[in-house]
Amino acid sequence: MRLRTILCAGMLALTATSAHALDRSPENQASDASRIDAMRVSGGEVDRSALAELQANLLRWIGDHSPYDVSELFDQLPAVAFCDHGATYIYKGKPMHFGDRLAGVYDNVDEQICLANPWDINNKRHQSVLLHELIHFVQFRSKGWFCPQKTEWEAYKLQEAWMRENGLEPNFNWAFILLESGCGVRDRHP
Repeated sequence: MRLRTILCAGMLALTATSAHALDRSPENQASDASRIDAMRVSGGEVDRSALAELQANLLRWIGDHSPYDVSELFDQLPAVAFCDHGATYIYKGKPMHFGDRLAGVYDNVDEQICLANPWDINNKRHQSVLLHELIHFVQFRSKGWFCPQKTEWEAYKLQEAWMRENGLEPNFNWAFILLESGCGVRDRHP
């Protein structure tokens, strides 16, 4: 089975600064001529400028609601791509199956966000997933994390606050998030 990298057929990439290529392998490097002005998602397109504006607004919200200084991150926003459920993509340099339960992921190695298709820029729940992944971008840019799982609790708490501000009920499974945010040795049984 041939693995698809994040820059692949059926999923187009975007960068707010046009500085990142989603797949950094030599055979798949994006050239200036191949950059796109809109991204295809299931059922339509996302305008690059509208997504960049949304990212900037969400980053501003993160700065206003967290201890992080985001002032120097506006011109360094991560690339955003749209992933199809069931596909395999390169994540942190390794194959990753984009499962049905994933809404988005942030790759802190290549500084890119992958959001699940279908994605609607006007849907507040979908925006909250982008916010969550942008929180991870800010977290990893702001400090080193001995235990990367620890970032999840804070990201979910900020996402919850944003969702409530926007009239949404988060319905998160806090017990699961707490377990997934821990860094201790886990004794898992089949």
